[in-house]
This record gives sequence, C-alpha cells and structure tokens, in this order.
Amino acid sequence: MRVSNFILIVLFLSGLLVFSVHAQSIEVGDPHQVSIQDADAPLDAVHFVQPVGQDSLVIADGAGRLTLFVDGAYVTDLGEQGQGPCEHQSILTTSRYASLLFGLDRGQQRLLAYDSESGACLGQIQSSDLRRATGLASTESNLFLTRGQYTSQTESDTPLFFRVEREQTVEDGPAEGTVVVEASFTLADLDPVLLPVPLSVRTPVETHGTSVYFALPLSSKIVRYDRETERFSSFEMDLALPTDDEVESLAPEDLLPLVESDIEFVEHLHVTDDHVVVASRRGTGADGVWRVQVYDHGGAKQGMQTFEHQIVSLTEEYIVQLVTGETEDAVYTVRQVPYVLP
Repeated sequence: MRVSNFILIVLFLSGLLVFSVHAQSIEVGDPHQVSIQDADAPLDAVHFVQPVGQDSLVIADGAGRLTLFVDGAYVTDLGEQGQGPCEHQSILTTSRYASLLFGLDRGQQRLLAYDSESGACLGQIQSSDLRRATGLASTESNLFLTRGQYTSQTESDTPLFFRVEREQTVEDGPAEGTVVVEASFTLADLDPVLLPVPLSVRTPVETHGTSVYFALPLSSKIVRYDRETERFSSFEMDLALPTDDEVESLAPEDLLPLVESDIEFVEHLHVTDDHVVVASRRGTGADGVWRVQVYDHGGAKQGMQTFEHQIVSLTEEYIVQLVTGETEDAVYTVRQVPYVLP
C-alpha cells in the first residue's frame, strides 16, 4: 500500500472517530406522562412551566396567571393579578429556592416571592433596574438577573448581569432587598450578533455551587460567574446564529422570518458537577426543532439529541416536555423523559 493511500485511510478513520464523538446521542428512557386537568381553572395557553417538587408544577399562562398543579390536578393560583402591593400582571420568568418561588413582573418592575405550596405572596422588590431583566436565578441570600434585550444601538458598556441582595435569608421570609447592578459584565464582553430591534425572550440562568451560569440571545457563549472570586468566564457552544454581515444585508421585512426560523435560542440550562446541559429551540410552533446538548465545564461537547416537542425544563433526572393536543381528558400533557448524561 502506498504511503499516500495509508495516510488518506488514517485521516478518514480519524474523521469518523471525531464525528462519532460529536454525534453521540444522549441516552433517554421511556417517558412518564402527566395530563394537566385544568377544568376547574382553564389555562389560556401555556407560557412556561416551573417544576417545584417531585409531582408539582407551576404553570404560567398567556393571561398572566400562575397556577399550581400537583399530579396534574389544579390546586391553587399563586398570588393575585393586579397593580396593588404583592400583585402581578404577567410573570416573565421564575426561579425556585427551597419552598420559595420568585417571579419577575417586568412590566411592573418588581420581583415577587411566593410560597410554592400555599400560593401566598410573601413580599416584593420594586426597582426600575428590573424593566429590562429577562432571566432570574436564586440562592439563599441573593437573586441573580440577566438582561437579554439589546440592539445594534445599545451602548457596548451596558451591564447585562446584576443581583439582588435579599435582606432575609430564611426560607419563608419576605422578598425585601436591594438591587445591585454589576458593571463587570457588559454587552462588549458578550459580543453577540446584534439586530436593529430588541427581542422579547426569556433567558436561562442557573446556579450550581458557588457559580451562576447564563446564556443570552444571539450569542454562542455559556457564561459562568464565580460568586467567590466575582469573575466571569465562558465557553462557546454549537448554536445556529447569523453573522453580522448577514444581518446587515437583510431588509427590515426579512428580520422576523430570520428570528422565527433560522436563529437558535437557548431556552434552558442545567448544571451538574461535571456537565452543563443546554436545551435550545430553532423555529416556532410545529416546525420548531428542539435539541439538548451536553458539554463538560471546559466546553467540550459530550452529546446531543433532538426532540420533537417543546422542552419546558431540565432537571437532574428528566427532560421535561409539554405536549399540546385536544383530548377527552386534557389539553396539555407534561412528559418527563429520563436521561443519562454521557
């Protein structure tokens, strides 16, 4: 065999090996399905789902309600809708710590704390700094928020990460606290692809140990904030994004089709001691494609799997999906898909 042919074969086999590593599928098991019985409190389209226990879910609907379901059965609403103290109009995103559930009402520029079992509102934080917040995570004494709304006209030194120092650290204490804007991570540090119009999206934020992880739109970075050193680091993930040149060449009427079909958005994060799990969406409605990717903390891709239905949450054990369809018993079904990390 000629040396050149031998080299070609070695390169071919090496390419197959590399491809097989990157194409490794995530091992999934048979799903457990729970039908949402909302006859006593009909949902007006599901906005997002927040697991709050082994069999408990908080569902935010399109009308602005937060509702608690246990084993698929309606239990109670969380808080009340309105403009008065401890009332919300629409909750963009939530975060859970112990029995507390925190909700972000960006329209009223407030954070609210709820008892996730009784649904009672325990307190609120009011601040104009919350008006552009899009992501939320909680720890014992702090709330961490991200700003995912920016355009090509946004100043490069605009802070994208800030925190709330809670005055009470007990699990059932009210949510009073002080907003502290962290200027150490800005739009220039993220360096995303910028559109001339802002996007209205929820952005995932996840805490693990002494770190906070987040992903912001139009960027392929997973960012980690070390709470002890107060330093930021990041790694690049595989994400379908346009280039700056492609965006600049588009006519205004072509921007919406680009967002709806060609841009991939990170919707959920889950962090373990060894892995960062990413759930992303490309496209909308029935044509949307969902996938889960797994990275180690150095940014090496460990596995990937595509999914047909909307992913609403990632937990240690499950990829949680929402299946929408009219049946005799329920309109919505929550599907918990067990998975094993590589």
